[in-house]
Amino acid sequence: NGDGWLDMVMGRCDSTEIWIQDSPNGVVFSYPEGLPGFIPPNIETTFSVQTQIIGGGQVDPSSAIITIRTGGQEYQFPLTVVGKNLYQAALPASDCATGISFKVSVSLKNGATFADPPSGWYNVTVGEGTDIIFRDEMEGDVSNWIIEDSNSLTTGTWEQADPNGTIYNSEMAAPEDDATGGTQNTMCFVTQNGEVGGSVGEDDVDGGSTTLISPLLNVAGTDGIVSYARWFFDSQDSDYLKTYVSNDNGATWTYVHQTTGTSSQWSTVQFSISSFVTPTNQVRVAFVAEDADPQSIVEAGIDNFQLEIVVCGDSCLGDINSDGMVNVTDLLAIIAAWGTNDPDTDLDGNGVVAVGDLLAAIANWGDCQ
Repeated sequence: NGDGWLDMVMGRCDSTEIWIQDSPNGVVFSYPEGLPGFIPPNIETTFSVQTQIIGGGQVDPSSAIITIRTGGQEYQFPLTVVGKNLYQAALPASDCATGISFKVSVSLKNGATFADPPSGWYNVTVGEGTDIIFRDEMEGDVSNWIIEDSNSLTTGTWEQADPNGTIYNSEMAAPEDDATGGTQNTMCFVTQNGEVGGSVGEDDVDGGSTTLISPLLNVAGTDGIVSYARWFFDSQDSDYLKTYVSNDNGATWTYVHQTTGTSSQWSTVQFSISSFVTPTNQVRVAFVAEDADPQSIVEAGIDNFQLEIVVCGDSCLGDINSDGMVNVTDLLAIIAAWGTNDPDTDLDGNGVVAVGDLLAAIANWGDCQ
């Protein structure tokens, strides 16, 4: 039909059959300098947006907008035309640790509108940097983690273990090793570790759900980026490993994301706390693995859980006596408060002064910059 897209002609015994291929119609978005992910506070941040038409049509330049979501409100601003199909977008100057999400959209002159991302939002963190204040590779004491099972669960509860791998139809169902690897780091959380040589369905998640809940995290007055390695396998791709976040010590939960599978390998993902809940000193993260009907082989794992907080102003994590540096004096203050819930020395905010607080101070050793 002359539209530039190949069609299919099939000769039959008594006729000719023609299939006309409709040309695709849409807009592809790209970002020549990349997407903003971490931006400085109190400064307007600009970035370029490139559009490419697929199929016919033309972009109406006056329709190009950026929609920004922050503080529970949405705002729309026009994009600035800087060239053919090239625009400039701006993120407003925002206070440190402010949560910002955005998407861009354009309309064709025939009226069709296209957005990027097509669903959801791009998230931006506003800050001067980040400090890792909590990291758990699941190698030592994990008593500050909580495990809750549904009443119907028969097997598959979360447990700390050196995992024993299982195979289902030539695919790894349960991992053989943790996400860290090496001979020193071997432990992680898995859904009931099976016996060596046991069958693939012997100890997988069956009959209900099992929930793994993180230690208490203190993100009050700033924002936090949670990252972790996850493993998930479901033989029927009908179940999920779901992640939730709470800012009231688990009284209520907000859905973050989910996966139906990680292709028989560990996958590291992250999210900003402020994109889902207001950061407080009572943040927890939960991981829920479930085997719903129809029953299938379900295995999950969590490892290398980490919290980075957004750094604002002149604060210096670990400078307990506020002398402008992190040194032996600060370590001695932590040791003096060992085992208590002293808020000044509980740097990782998990409710107890322990090894994690020492490691956080050591990571920021020296003069505060």
